[in-house]
Amino acid sequence: MTKTEEILSKARNYRTNNEELEQQLEEKLEQADELAADISDLLENTDFMDQPEEKQAEATRGYNPLLGKMSQIPSGIKIYKCPECDYMWLQNRVGETPPECPEHNISLQLTDEI
Repeated sequence: MTKTEEILSKARNYRTNNEELEQQLEEKLEQADELAADISDLLENTDFMDQPEEKQAEATRGYNPLLGKMSQIPSGIKIYKCPECDYMWLQNRVGETPPECPEHNISLQLTDEI
């Protein structure tokens, strides 16, 4: 059940002693039903419903990522690595001092490698 369907279902089953609120809900639900009918009519007059679900998703909510390789580490972040092992440390803030390698107790070296 989609979020919209869930909300509409709750609204249809909602009961209260507040007659004004119930009247407003009833009006909104009628509008929702009319809107759903309009959308259904619109889609029936197109080839949209004949498309495979993958194409429908692509046409409505599809996401196409940018071309090219995405960097795993944001630009401007400095990477420090232990010269003796694979330990790496990423600088989070400008001026932050890298720690020593926890295994070898030596200073980490600035690197471009990941």
